[in-house]
Order: sequence, then C-alpha cells, then structure tokens
Amino acid sequence: MKYNIYCDESCHLEHDQSTVMVLGSIWCPYTKIQEVNKEIANIKSTHNIPKNLELKWTKISPSKIELYSELLNYFFSNDHLHFRCIVIPDKKILNHEKFNQTHDSWYYKMYFEMLHFIFKREDSYDIYLDIKDTISSQKVRRLQEVCSNSLYDFSGSIINKVQVIRSEEVAIMQLVDLLIGSVCYENRAIEKRSSAKKDLIEFIKKQRKRLSVPMMKNGYKRQQSLSFHIRKQLMILTSMRMFLTRLGSSGVQQQIQKTTKHLLTLRQDLVQQSAR
Repeated sequence: MKYNIYCDESCHLEHDQSTVMVLGSIWCPYTKIQEVNKEIANIKSTHNIPKNLELKWTKISPSKIELYSELLNYFFSNDHLHFRCIVIPDKKILNHEKFNQTHDSWYYKMYFEMLHFIFKREDSYDIYLDIKDTISSQKVRRLQEVCSNSLYDFSGSIINKVQVIRSEEVAIMQLVDLLIGSVCYENRAIEKRSSAKKDLIEFIKKQRKRLSVPMMKNGYKRQQSLSFHIRKQLMILTSMRMFLTRLGSSGVQQQIQKTTKHLLTLRQDLVQQSAR
C-alpha cells in the first residue's frame, strides 16, 4: 500500500525559549488523503474559518476550543490516520561537538529516528516535511538517501520521495502541528498555562485512554512502540557493559549480558510477528 507521511517539528531551534523539542508525523493511505483534507476543510467551514487559514497549536484560544476539539476528535475517530512522535526532553545537554555534527545535521538524524519505525518493506511512501529554511531541499535529499539505504531500497520503490512543503497549504499538516504542539506543551515546564490548551490536552488523554485497548490489538502499532523501548534499553545496557568492563565488575556484567540476550530475543520475535 502507498502512504503519505506528513512531518513537522516543535521548538527545533538550538537556542530558543524551550529546552524540549518534538518531531512528529501523521501517515495515511494515499487514497485517503483527499478525503481527509476535505473533511478538515469542512470542519473549518462549520466554525466559519476560511479553508486557507492555517490552524496551529499556537493559535489556540478559549473562543476556538470547539474547533480544535472537533479536529482532534476527527483524528482519533479515523482509523486511517496514524501518529508517531519523538520527544527530546532537554536540548541543553546535547553535545554536537562530541559527535562531530551540527545542530542542523542532528535535526535530520532525529527525523530518521522518528521515520524509520514507520516503514514496512511491502509498502511505499511519499514523505513531506514542513519547510525549515532555504537549504531544506539539500538536506531532505540526504534524508531520502539514508531512509532508502536503511531499507536496501536502491531503486526508490519504497521511499518514493522526500519533499518540503508549506504547512499552510496542506490541511493534514496542520493536524500534525496540533498534535506535536500538544505533546511539546505537556512536556515543557510552563508556569502560566493556557486554560484552553490544558483542556485540549486533557481531551487528548481521554481519547488515548479510550483507544488504548484497540491500539493494543493493532499489532503493528504496538510492536513499533515495544521495539522502540527495547532498542533504548539495549543502548543503555551496551553503555553499561562497556563501562563495567573497565571497572572489572564481572558479576554485574554477566547479569547485563543475560538481560541483553533476553531483549534481543524479544525484539527478534516482534520483527517476525510484524512480517506475518
């Protein structure tokens, strides 16, 4: 099946007022994109909002709470819409010099980290990123190359394209902004919080709780989530094992090796299940 993936970020600048950064995406079957964009336009029209007016998390106010609630409800009720994001909790602790990278190159590495868990070799993807700057097109070409190579997709039959677009021109991209904005807002230490935004976050939490059982039944979504957490644990265990090797703590090393073996087996089981 062919999918479109729409990506956006919140608080991505290296030095801004937020230590938290979020990258996220919504993906949807290509055949459903027109229907989704039309429905978002209809929701805008119901609330007397011009269809070409961009909706954003930063524009949320008490007078628009019903509009944004209806948009979120549409997302949660549509089985064709899927969402994934990653949260960078503290940009201040990043050490780009240590890894011989710039903040900009790291930014695209995080995009790959977010995207590659979505990919399945039997499907194909058109990926759209909100335009970041004048050199975005150069960077997305490299991102497409990395995504394709990770799938051994040298013919470009899986990753069809990675392209920058303007979010105000694509309705579904505005839905991405709304979701990642809520995730970022919830993870930031903000003293004076908007009552409207707090209400929307509580609405999202209730929707997510309501859908927790069916989401668990969806093997693909559940396996992707588990695989991500297992990978994080493996990275931590590997670092611990290297550190303890220097200290000569053989007993603890053996326990770490045992846990690592268990996690690798569990991850392999998930890969095999997702391939069925």
